[in-house]
Amino acid sequence: MRTRYIIAVFAAAFLGLGAYWYFFDTHEVRNYPSSGTDIIAFGDSLITGVGASPGRDFISLLSEKIGQPIINLGVRV
Repeated sequence: MRTRYIIAVFAAAFLGLGAYWYFFDTHEVRNYPSSGTDIIAFGDSLITGVGASPGRDFISLLSEKIGQPIINLGVRV
């Protein structure tokens, strides 16, 4: 009986601390604004540019449109 009481106390304390952290903590984003300026594209064959001629893939066209370089990390699937 005493063991159940101890477990219940620890569970209540754990849940109470979790609720405090979830509802009352500030959840501050510490890396905003980002110090980096790189734009990275992740994705599948659309991002990689499968079937497109060199320089005519989606990421190259987007890079030209926005005027900034984009690092293409797409994976051919």
